[in-house]
Amino acid sequence: MGPLRRLVSLILLSLIINASANEELCDSRCGASLDRARSCQCNSACQRYGDCCEDYVDCCLERCNGRCGALLDRTRSCQCNDECCEDYLECCLCGCNIEYRHCPVLITDDELSQLAEELYDVDSNKAASSDVILEDLGVQLFYYVNEASLLQKPSYSLFFSLLDNYNPYTGQLETLSSEELYEINQYLDYILTTPVMVTLITFLKQKGYTSSDSVFRDLLDELWFRLYPRSSSGPVDSSGFEHVMVGELEPSSVTGFHNWFRFYQLEKAGSLTYTGFILSPQVLKVRMEWSGKSKSQSSFFLGTSPEYDIAVYTMCALARTNSRCPIILAGKSVHIQTYDVGHKSGLQIATSYPAI
Repeated sequence: MGPLRRLVSLILLSLIINASANEELCDSRCGASLDRARSCQCNSACQRYGDCCEDYVDCCLERCNGRCGALLDRTRSCQCNDECCEDYLECCLCGCNIEYRHCPVLITDDELSQLAEELYDVDSNKAASSDVILEDLGVQLFYYVNEASLLQKPSYSLFFSLLDNYNPYTGQLETLSSEELYEINQYLDYILTTPVMVTLITFLKQKGYTSSDSVFRDLLDELWFRLYPRSSSGPVDSSGFEHVMVGELEPSSVTGFHNWFRFYQLEKAGSLTYTGFILSPQVLKVRMEWSGKSKSQSSFFLGTSPEYDIAVYTMCALARTNSRCPIILAGKSVHIQTYDVGHKSGLQIATSYPAI
C-alpha cells in the first residue's frame, strides 16, 4: 500500500472512530427524544432508566447551552433562568441564546394562590349555584344541571364537541381526523379570548413563561392535545386532554377523569354510575363505575368552566411540575397534583387533579 493510500485509510478510520464515539456522547443531543438506535440517551428520562451517556450530567445538566429560559428543573444542580449555572451570564444574557429575551422566574406559593383566586373570580362561564344541584339521596351525583343554558355558551358547547373525539381505551392507537383537529383549533381559539385565559397569559408573560399569545397557544396545544403513548412501549394512545378531561379506561379500572361536566354527561347517558362522594367546597372526590370499570376516587372542581380547569392545571404544570401546587378556590385552600409524561422529552400533561 502506497504512502498516500495509507494516509487516506488512516484518515477514514479516524473519522469512523470519531463518529462512533460521538454517538456515545451528549454533545448537541441534550433533550433529544428516545433513539433506540443509540446505545445511550441524553434526555431527562435516561437517569430513570439507567441508559444515560457518560457525559450526560456534565453536558446536559450543568450547562446553559440550549437551556436558556428553561423552566425550573429540580433534577438539575443549576438553572438557566433566574438561578445561574456558571455560564448563565455569558450564554443566556450575552451570546449563545440571543433570541431569548425573557427568563422565567420562580413563582411563589402565594402568587400561585392569588392567581388561582383571581382566575376563579374572572371565570364568567362558571355555572351559577342554581345551575348545578347535587342529589341528596345518593342515588346519583347530579340532581339537576341547567344544561340548556350552559350549552348556549361556547365554553361548554365547544368543549362538548371534543368529548367524542377520543377512544377512551388505553393501549389502542389514537388518531385525530381533520374534522377533530378543526374542533380542537376552534376550542383553543375561543378559550384564549376568555377572561380566565387572558388573565393567565398576562401573568405568565410577566413571569417570562411565554412571550406572546401565539406562543402560549402552541404551548396549550402541546401540553393538552398532542397525542403521545401513555406507556413507554405502547402505541400513541393518549393526550393530556383525553386523560384529564375525558377519562380513560384500562382493562379493569378507570384512570384520569377530572371534569364535572363530563361526569354529568355520562351519568345522564346511563353509562356511568356514581357510588359515593366527599365534598370539599367546590371540589368533589367521587367513586364511580364507567363501562364496567371502577375507580375508587376521582376528584374534580364543581361548576367551574372547562377553560378554568385547563388554566389552573396548566399554571400548576408549569410552576410545580410533578409536585403539589397550592391554590385558592372560592376562598378555600386546595392543592393540585400534576405529573409530566416521564418517558418522553418535553413537558406534556400526564395528569392533573385536585388532591383532596
